[in-house]
Amino acid sequence: MTWEMLVSSALFLFFGFILAGIIRALVTPDVLKSMFGRGRFAQIFRASLIGVPLPLCSCSVLPVAAQLHRSGLSRSGTVSFLVSTPETGADSIALSIKLLGPVFAVIRPVAALFTALISGTLVAILLPANNTKVELATLSPQKKKALTLVERLREGQIYVATDMFPELAYYLFWGFVLAGAIAALVPADILESGLPVYWQYPAIVAFSLPVYVCATSSTPLAAVFLMLGVTPGAVLAFLLIGPASNMTALVVQKKILGLKGTIIMTVTIIITAVVFGLLLDYIGGGDRIMSAFHPLAAGGGEHHVWYDTAAGIIMGSLMFYYTLRHYLRKLKKRMAV
Repeated sequence: MTWEMLVSSALFLFFGFILAGIIRALVTPDVLKSMFGRGRFAQIFRASLIGVPLPLCSCSVLPVAAQLHRSGLSRSGTVSFLVSTPETGADSIALSIKLLGPVFAVIRPVAALFTALISGTLVAILLPANNTKVELATLSPQKKKALTLVERLREGQIYVATDMFPELAYYLFWGFVLAGAIAALVPADILESGLPVYWQYPAIVAFSLPVYVCATSSTPLAAVFLMLGVTPGAVLAFLLIGPASNMTALVVQKKILGLKGTIIMTVTIIITAVVFGLLLDYIGGGDRIMSAFHPLAAGGGEHHVWYDTAAGIIMGSLMFYYTLRHYLRKLKKRMAV
């Protein structure tokens, strides 16, 4: 199952990362800061909208958000940016098209946008404005020499190849491996007995909060959850909660937003994700449109053309290499102590 998902999605992953590099080239830090506006609610809307396509995961979004907050973005606008950005992105949307289907690929960023809008609005209403100076890593300074469009596009692809992909490869590798292991070890009819929906949602929330899953690496897991009979709505809740509210990010978010801001944001994400999930289950009608959410299962014994297989081999080899490098660096650090 791991190989099947990898081969089916590798080309979409490559396309997603290329698109992420283009967005990186066009949306520079200076451009990003100028896009937010001044009013609190204008900032909330723009931060929510801008964050949807940006190629930043749960960890890499933190220094960017900290710098934007220091540069004048309100706490509520920062919350919206911290919610919509890691929940989805160009790479995860491209992967969703193949593994979850076009319907889910549309619903996912729309739900992320509304979750960010609601989170930012609640923070704006419940907490007064603050001017806290956040001492975290900031955005890389702009080069003095203005780059041409071609140079920026080339730099964007270099960033993806040398920074973004190596960072995400480790999580992607284990995302695919874990998804394949769950599909192989967990009986496909485990939920046929009719596990109530109200048990699925608490289980998804409990699973999502403690573990780090970026938007891209959570996608193969979501595909397997659908195969095992988890409702599309509960899977959507997993895709919204995991990338934005994992324990790794919460510690740093507390420093950026304060304790109250972090609590309001996290609780809002959970409640909103569950509400959107229940609404999706109600509208979706279960098995009636499951094939739209579950293209891999619908395709069953799909035969892949040579370039799908080649892309799978290349993507799998790169993910394995960077994962191995990750552990070798950890081992080297431990031996140096």
